[in-house]
Amino acid sequence: MIDSNKSDLVEQALESLRDAPIPAAPPAQLLSETAERLRSLEAQANSYTQGPRRKMVSQVAPYCRATAICAVVVGAIVWMGLIDHSTVIAFANVQSQLKKVKAVQYVEIRIEDEEWNKAHAQQRDLKINTGDIFFPRRHFVLAPYGHRTETLDPSGQVQSVHIADWQTGTSVMLHPKEKRCMIFESQVTIHAKTGQQTETKIKPTLYNNLYAEIHEIPPGATTQLPAKFLDGKRAVGFLWEQKIVKQAGTDTWKRTYWIDPDTRRPVRIEISQRSTDKRVGPSDWVQRDFVFDADLSPALFHTKPPEGYATETNKILGIKSE
Repeated sequence: MIDSNKSDLVEQALESLRDAPIPAAPPAQLLSETAERLRSLEAQANSYTQGPRRKMVSQVAPYCRATAICAVVVGAIVWMGLIDHSTVIAFANVQSQLKKVKAVQYVEIRIEDEEWNKAHAQQRDLKINTGDIFFPRRHFVLAPYGHRTETLDPSGQVQSVHIADWQTGTSVMLHPKEKRCMIFESQVTIHAKTGQQTETKIKPTLYNNLYAEIHEIPPGATTQLPAKFLDGKRAVGFLWEQKIVKQAGTDTWKRTYWIDPDTRRPVRIEISQRSTDKRVGPSDWVQRDFVFDADLSPALFHTKPPEGYATETNKILGIKSE
């Protein structure tokens, strides 16, 4: 019969293992030392089965068996439950898998930094400058050129829809409540220092994959993070850090890609941007709720104004800091 105190210790050990970070693979040294220790224990047990020690063995055998069972259970949990061989993947596997994806939809949320806003509230009207950028957005991408972005209002209703056809360079913004359609034909870039404006016509672009940014990352430039559970499922993390040096300061971008080790596709992407330029506030985004190869209707990506909508021509505005 197993001592209740020993049983409690086993339960505590199992609970600790459940909460422990998931290693990418078992250390070879640990496996070697464990195997050697088991051989040693086996040799000791065999020696006690000889001669006058047989009676002693009969007394301690239940405890030895209990210890052996606990060791096997714990080992099995560590090997089968925590150390999932499928978590040992390379970022190149993720890039290769995404090239096969034809459609994807996901939700993007931008996180507002309240402290930074309070510190700069007296310098400018942040509400006017930020607009609806912190509202959740639903993204729909149809390879290779269609991209639809729906911005939701605080009640969860669609406030605006941006549709881009990167093959033709056509871009429109729909406002369903007002039944307005803005057609963007050009982009105006304003130089932050001089105020000079440059207007260029929106041109087609070879936007031929769903994650151009991901494919441009050198696979060896990412740092693999310990696996963790997201929504009850294991995910492997890859961190890519990029520094962009400008005259006014240095921008640091960090992108963390949490990957399903079975499908090699993202389940969450976390993006953060910080700058030594005091005029630039911190920015954080989370992309989640990914659905790959969903049956997206091509009608979602039509840039022709819907029937009954008033149309107007507008320009995309941008700021150039250099």
